[in-house]
Amino acid sequence: MEDFKVFTIEEDGRVILRPPPLPEKIKGKDKLIQIVLLALLTNPGRNVNYPERGSGLPSLVGSNIDPSDPTELLADVSERIEKIRDEIIDAQSTLKNETPSERLRDLILLNVDVGEQIDDVFVKFRVVSEAGDEIDLTA
Repeated sequence: MEDFKVFTIEEDGRVILRPPPLPEKIKGKDKLIQIVLLALLTNPGRNVNYPERGSGLPSLVGSNIDPSDPTELLADVSERIEKIRDEIIDAQSTLKNETPSERLRDLILLNVDVGEQIDDVFVKFRVVSEAGDEIDLTA
């Protein structure tokens, strides 16, 4: 069964979870981006079949962040990005029909920025496919 696209990438690379106006089947690097995004936005325990899966990034919302020293936040986000990278690579080892552009080679945290508002946090990361595509995104 094919999936439909549930995100939009703005010109500046920001990702918005909003489907396009008309439903689109998803494939190629967009499919990989969607897999990564949904994994990053899932808290462990949401899937009864795989309760350990998910980054838990949403659980960081509301945590105390020192805007002048975001090193603790950077460490938390980095750990969760690595967890998701390992989960996706492990899960895709059982899949047979994905093209190299739909398979994750690496997921790299590039930066974590705290915005002007105390609750504005922007995570910039790079998705690298087995086909060699490198996509920089901000969520």
